[in-house]
Amino acid sequence: FKSKLEMVVGTSPENMILQYKANDGSITTLQPDSSTLISFGLPRLANIHVIDTNPSQGIVNTMKRFEDGKIDVPAYEISEEEYAKRDNTFRKWRQQNLQEHDAKNQAQKQTQIEKWKKDAQEIQINQRCEIGSGTMKYRGTVRFVGTTSFATGHWVGIELDEPYGKNDGSAKGKRYFSCPDKYGKFIRPDKLKIGDFPVVDELASSDDDDTEL
Repeated sequence: FKSKLEMVVGTSPENMILQYKANDGSITTLQPDSSTLISFGLPRLANIHVIDTNPSQGIVNTMKRFEDGKIDVPAYEISEEEYAKRDNTFRKWRQQNLQEHDAKNQAQKQTQIEKWKKDAQEIQINQRCEIGSGTMKYRGTVRFVGTTSFATGHWVGIELDEPYGKNDGSAKGKRYFSCPDKYGKFIRPDKLKIGDFPVVDELASSDDDDTEL
């Protein structure tokens, strides 16, 4: 049974001395080695102490020397050619999954580009529009519809009624339309509403007294 203890205590069987310490303090050496553990008549859950007669050997010492850098274990090496021939490697798994992922993303991207193109065909220059949602809605006039050099797909250039934009109709050094700075904004065709949106008069309110401002 000493061989079963080797992986537990890390001592080679030939270097083990097994001892049992009773509750009264007496110590019994478990011998001979040919005996079975049950033949010693030990109580249930007895504690067996293992003495290592040669601590410079065994698994524990080997692992300690490895951790201290005293044992040089050569790394397993394989040529690039041999690795490429193997199936079920991480590289091949990664390539296959990335290809499937990239193909799916490309298909989704192309579908979105076609949708932007179709939506853009319904928008005309100088049409009034509204963008945003909730309390953050802004109105303006369409000044540009088409593709750009700063991103793929179709875009709509809007001249806002108020300075809530990001540019003057140009982007990354190229001009697509002209308007005052901070009044220009580019947006995807599916992110605006075309309709009869008059310019908002911030000073006009039915609740205000006409004689006061």
